[in-house]
Amino acid sequence: LGAHEFARQYEWWTCKSQPNVFKRLDTESDPEAGLTAMDFRAGLALLPFLPMSPGDVPLIFKGLARGSLVQFDRGDLSKLRRFVDRHREHFADMGEAMDELAAAEDAYRNSQPDVTHNHVRLLYSRKLWAGIFDAAVTGWQVRNITDEETTRRLRRSRTMTFLFALASLLPLLGVTAAVAALVIGLRTGAPGWPLTGAVAALAVVPGALGRLVRRLWGRADARRHLAALLTSPAYLLRAVRAHAVETAIRWLHAGRISEATAQAIARNPLVFFAHLPLSVLPVFLHKLLTDWRYVVGLVQYIVVRPLRLYFKPAAREQWLREMVSEGKRKHMLTDEDADRILSRIHEPFIQKYLKSLAVHVCTLPVTQIVSVTVAGIYLYMHPEFSREQAAKAALAILGLFQITPISPGSLARGLYVLYLVIRERNFKDYNIAVFLGFFKYVGYLAFPIQMAYRYPALARFMAAHWATGAVHIVPVFGEHGALLEHAVFDLFYNRPLTIRRRMKERAALRANMSARSWHAVPLAAAAVGVFALADWFCLRTWGTLPTLANLWAVVLLTPAALGAAVTLLACGAPTPRRVVLA
Repeated sequence: LGAHEFARQYEWWTCKSQPNVFKRLDTESDPEAGLTAMDFRAGLALLPFLPMSPGDVPLIFKGLARGSLVQFDRGDLSKLRRFVDRHREHFADMGEAMDELAAAEDAYRNSQPDVTHNHVRLLYSRKLWAGIFDAAVTGWQVRNITDEETTRRLRRSRTMTFLFALASLLPLLGVTAAVAALVIGLRTGAPGWPLTGAVAALAVVPGALGRLVRRLWGRADARRHLAALLTSPAYLLRAVRAHAVETAIRWLHAGRISEATAQAIARNPLVFFAHLPLSVLPVFLHKLLTDWRYVVGLVQYIVVRPLRLYFKPAAREQWLREMVSEGKRKHMLTDEDADRILSRIHEPFIQKYLKSLAVHVCTLPVTQIVSVTVAGIYLYMHPEFSREQAAKAALAILGLFQITPISPGSLARGLYVLYLVIRERNFKDYNIAVFLGFFKYVGYLAFPIQMAYRYPALARFMAAHWATGAVHIVPVFGEHGALLEHAVFDLFYNRPLTIRRRMKERAALRANMSARSWHAVPLAAAAVGVFALADWFCLRTWGTLPTLANLWAVVLLTPAALGAAVTLLACGAPTPRRVVLA
């Protein structure tokens, strides 16, 4: 079709395409049928020096071969037209649409600077610059930045259009200056509060000034509005109240404030001014500092909820029911598996494992708390550190806690499992979790893996639930529906099912075979012959017997091949006997 740069959204090997493709429900039986593009619009630009996946590398070279340095939303209309001509029976009524598309494409391309494609045309093409200026003015009008009168004046004057565009760059210039001031201040050891004030002023003032200039220049009603604000106290109060209510609605939709707080702002604008300085903070910090109900709920979720899960069986059962419901909603569980899991929810072992999972939840913040505490103590013990040294030391300590295979949280989790083994004098039911529990990250899967023997459906679901939840941390590639999530789910849920099915098939096949063990002797003799042949070859080649370093590959591969061959040829022998033979 010629849609080179759009097509990368559907190349599965870029690991980013899956959320863009849906599958029709009536084509479940055919993996290749019913695939439908659902997001046919440009996404992220593909830069030649910044591939986001290995799959982007060949796409970059293909783009360079077409003369496209940066790939975003360009296509080949000539190729599309040839495709339409080859399939006229399907496009008989779209001849005018194709011509309209070509005209729109030409207008669109000539309305953007696009240095990577227009390059030298920017130096001489009046048509290009005319299109750029005209598109800019049209865009401002569509976005309600300019009214009709200002739009007409801007179309008549390129100089005014250029100055109006420069005003839009003031926020960017302010942020750039703020970053530069921050870097210079940190490197020169400038005082903290003056530096903070200067950086904040540079980040805020130019942007506010640029928006004000464009608003007053672009719209007559904005100028009248400002005049009324300066001359009429009553109008000023109404405007402040309206602005407070409008901002409160945005905050409410963003989750910054509760409905009760929004209503309080509507009744009393002074509440708005109390929240305004905090609106620059992230949402959770804003809520943490202003909403005591949110704080109580957060403490309850972090502290009380794990304790309730540990001490109350009903809470644990409800927790499992909620996870199963979520698994069904996300199609991670079939109805049959969900019913099987819920039917065994009252069994003692299920309760024991759920209680252990509650302990895992309790240990989630342990590592973070310990790492922050250790960093704070270390900095307290070294007051001679400069700010730069203190920041580096704190980051090093926090990073070290994140990369160590055994962390305080995993240590607490592992010790709890060891305590259960000792208290119950039962190693069999914890023989996997007691080892995995001590390791970071993988330890969260210790009990799901431990449950695999007694409760395979629940174990698969719990492992898949925790693993797919963790993979969403990965930017871009870890989003819902992406290939990475599918791969993790397959690894922890579908792959065990496949292995179990194959084990049953092999068991059924071997049930009709007679046991065999005599083959182990000739195979062992063959393995001895391989070692002897290797020794003879080395003696003949180098004149001396080989060392272990010379034959490490033979030493590793020959016993492995021998064991595999003995096991495969044992036919109907039971598993313990096959292991002994191997």
